[in-house]
Amino acid sequence: MLRAARLAVRNWRANAELHDITEWDAIRLWRYSTSMLATKHNVSFMEQEEFARAYEASVKAAKRDHWNAGMHFRIHQAIWSARHGLSIGGNLVELGTGRGIIFSAILTSISDWEARKNQIFLFDTFSSSAMDVETGFQDETKGNSPVYAESLETTRSNFQKWSRVNLVQGLLPESLATVDVGEIGFLHIDLNSHIVEQECLKLLWPSLRKGAIVLLDDYAHVNAERQYDAMNDAARGLGVDVLTLASGQGIILKP
Repeated sequence: MLRAARLAVRNWRANAELHDITEWDAIRLWRYSTSMLATKHNVSFMEQEEFARAYEASVKAAKRDHWNAGMHFRIHQAIWSARHGLSIGGNLVELGTGRGIIFSAILTSISDWEARKNQIFLFDTFSSSAMDVETGFQDETKGNSPVYAESLETTRSNFQKWSRVNLVQGLLPESLATVDVGEIGFLHIDLNSHIVEQECLKLLWPSLRKGAIVLLDDYAHVNAERQYDAMNDAARGLGVDVLTLASGQGIILKP
């Protein structure tokens, strides 16, 4: 009831502020606007050929005719974070790869990947089964998800042109013990399960290099309150804070 009341107040304020704004005013007000965020600030990164290629790679990996176009900032921030990870000499790790949307963009943006020595580790069940929101586990009785991996082989084929990309199949956090990810420069977490995300962050924290970035995908999204609270608790336990991004992502910096 309280949450509904807060949303009602928020929507009332937004409607009041936009009451007399015409369609043309709205175009001038926002340079970029989707269902996820809107801004009137400089978004020229979207016009760069390098970003356009990276974004197109993520769209291709998604394999969805009506894919949410509001991924631009999420991918832009993931690319920036991954490049920072490379600059401090660590490996790149993703928990919850699915079809490879994020890392397809990241690898496409790194023109000299084959000349580097860094490794990438992508963890997932690589199953298409939808998730049970209560247990946090995929459940084949709930049908298939349109965003989860179709299969291990399908996702692997998406990365076949790049070397040193290691796909690790299995349930997390248990599958973390099956490989040595080395020192991590960038960690992307997108598991849609607050308990598992919290456990994985704690387990991988010692492997993060100083200055490494942890990018949380669903941290501040609508209806992701359990993830928000769990990751805040985990961060405080590690002596750090989470930076909330307007895209709904969160950033943690390893001191």
